[in-house]
Amino acid sequence: MKKQVTGDFWIPIDNYYVETVGDKECLRLFSSLRFDHRLDNDKLDRLIELLEMYRDYRNDKKLNAIFELGNTYCSLFFRQGFPTWERYGSSTAVVKRDGKFVEIGDERNNFDLQDGDAVVRPLVAGEIADKEAAQYLVREMVVERKKLLFQGSEISKMLMIVPATFSTQEIDLLREALQETGAKDVRFIYRPLAEAICLGYDIYEPEAKMIVRCGGGVTEISVIALGGIVTSKTLPFAGKLFTKNTCEYLLKRHNLLVDEEHAEQAMLDIGFRLMEENVTGAKEIVGMNPDTNKLENIVIFCMDIELPNEELLRKIDMAVMEVLESIPPEMAYDILFKTKRIALTGGSARFPELDIRLKDVVGDYCSKHGVTDAEGNRVSEQESLSEFDVLVKRVPINPNPFLELMHFDRFDDILIK
Repeated sequence: MKKQVTGDFWIPIDNYYVETVGDKECLRLFSSLRFDHRLDNDKLDRLIELLEMYRDYRNDKKLNAIFELGNTYCSLFFRQGFPTWERYGSSTAVVKRDGKFVEIGDERNNFDLQDGDAVVRPLVAGEIADKEAAQYLVREMVVERKKLLFQGSEISKMLMIVPATFSTQEIDLLREALQETGAKDVRFIYRPLAEAICLGYDIYEPEAKMIVRCGGGVTEISVIALGGIVTSKTLPFAGKLFTKNTCEYLLKRHNLLVDEEHAEQAMLDIGFRLMEENVTGAKEIVGMNPDTNKLENIVIFCMDIELPNEELLRKIDMAVMEVLESIPPEMAYDILFKTKRIALTGGSARFPELDIRLKDVVGDYCSKHGVTDAEGNRVSEQESLSEFDVLVKRVPINPNPFLELMHFDRFDDILIK
């Protein structure tokens, strides 16, 4: 059975290869090296190069890996062969038993706890809170997954994505743990830069860009220019606290105990409908009435999510305003008039009306300070906001969210070695 591949990827299928341009099949290679269409020398050279690359990869026992470390969830991506991917995820928590770490948590922290066990979170508010737990987490995730999937393989290159708040000492701590797994070349990149690359931004441009990441444990507001982070501000809360506040509100107002997982999904569904369908956000949710111990269905609306989190949302608004006020006016001009957008990323990026609030903050900034271009000329608020938008994009956004970073030698000058 043949397989068609779009773009510049070549995948071996039973001794022949297929390339497509759009819907049209333009090249087929059989084991006898006969082609359906004539090839010029450049295409033939490219074909031979790809064949040789595949043969090398097929016999190579080396792995490339990307490790994304977050406050509530971390992911590990392996690349082996050409191009085979494996993904592994776990929550950022470990179990400590009798003075030793024994288990890594899953996405929902469904631990099999025994008496005396303690759940330790290595990262708190974007910083390493427990050094030993952090080293155990990254080391065991790599060793465990490599043992299951890639026996006999070694990691030739690894890139770890870390919060912008990480210090040199924290990076060295993790580097030591990763090198113990056999990783030869370990490098680090701050998350705002990684997300900017994956969003398709040219991070080397002088024009400033703003990224607001609302994840599970922290909210990061960063401004990027010339391949570096100009400024970054971290708030010690995000989606997990939003969900907790919403569950407490539903219990108080509707007398309904709702599972946090269901509440989180309801929040994101409402936010998606508000953004994509431009309708009133509403979602039916199931919970238990604590008085009757019976399941009940109710419909919750956007206000059931916004009201219990109004104070947190206001803090995000204030933090974005503070970041805009802390950068030079010409950088604010870049964001509001040249880039014309703020990128809203992370697992909680679809929180209801968060994007609308950010646009309101930009409007308030323009009213309060005005916007001037590089020559010092004032730009009218209507002109600067006429095409301004908040780009809402969840990261990861596809099964291979950091594909652009796998060949990280291209960004050697911004990586931490």
